[in-house]
Amino acid sequence: MPARGLALSGGRCTVVDVSDNSEPEARPLFRVDFGGERFVDLAEQEDYEFPHPLQRSVMPVLILDVEDAAVTDARVVGTCFAIGSNLAVTASHVLTGDLPVLVAGEMLVPPNVSPHVLFVTAQPVPNHEGPWGGLLPVDKIVMNPDHDLTLLRLRLPLLPDGSYPRFAGNILTVDPPPVGSPLVVLGYSDSSSSFTPPDKVHLDHKLRASAGVVQELHIPRRDSVLLNFPALSGDFPSPGGMSGSPVMNGDGKVCAMVSRSLAPSLDDDLWTSSASLLALLFSMEIELNLDGLVDVFSLYDLAERGVVPTDGSHRKLEFRNRDDGRIDIVWRR
Repeated sequence: MPARGLALSGGRCTVVDVSDNSEPEARPLFRVDFGGERFVDLAEQEDYEFPHPLQRSVMPVLILDVEDAAVTDARVVGTCFAIGSNLAVTASHVLTGDLPVLVAGEMLVPPNVSPHVLFVTAQPVPNHEGPWGGLLPVDKIVMNPDHDLTLLRLRLPLLPDGSYPRFAGNILTVDPPPVGSPLVVLGYSDSSSSFTPPDKVHLDHKLRASAGVVQELHIPRRDSVLLNFPALSGDFPSPGGMSGSPVMNGDGKVCAMVSRSLAPSLDDDLWTSSASLLALLFSMEIELNLDGLVDVFSLYDLAERGVVPTDGSHRKLEFRNRDDGRIDIVWRR
């Protein structure tokens, strides 16, 4: 089945169709013009139109508070990005405050919490007023306590035309970007939400882009506490709400995910942000229904099947299970 991929080349975003039996075919999607700035609101771009095409790929993560089966509040807690099929990736710490119980790698969702993502498209989604998509429930959350990457499986509604919502997936790479190379980050900062009983969720969200360069690579890790996993550090701005955002290299491939950030101080106007590299993502497993077959698949298997679009670099990875339950990565060059 063809997958949709997002690329960024020369400042222009493109959608790429990739499948096992066809060459990638790209078409222009949207140009990000930073104009000398390093943090821009895409709604202020000259050729911006709503719904923004990137919102089929990069989405806000929300927590709905539930009481007696009724929603009582809604909060935007971070960003996620689609990786094909009905899967998305976000940062673990985006969810652990509301969902503190982890059993065998699967997050147990308490009855008073309902995680969702906001999917924006020209297609109407059932139970949502308006022609531009709606909230999609997260029905499975898989994370590993040893790193900040988390998999979300989304429950997709059947649309009036008999189809399901289609995501623009992101082309993933495990190749670390060189120190000094450019990075572009897409995500939601300063988003807010409110709730009007009995069932109205109101959102104020802005898709923003930030730019910077790779300052350091931390392989296999920087330290044993905050970044105890493969990561990079850069000077791209990532204010609140950007956790879980995709980090793109100069070729427009997603090479990392925003994990932590240190805002500028009074004496220094530079950001210091950290992002998880994606190697450990491919060791993770999730249950999926693929063409009628329900099974547990690793992200590596899904990449081999063409469900998760990559540049093929995942084949450089070899995972070795340790006696303590952790996983070591062998990175074949």
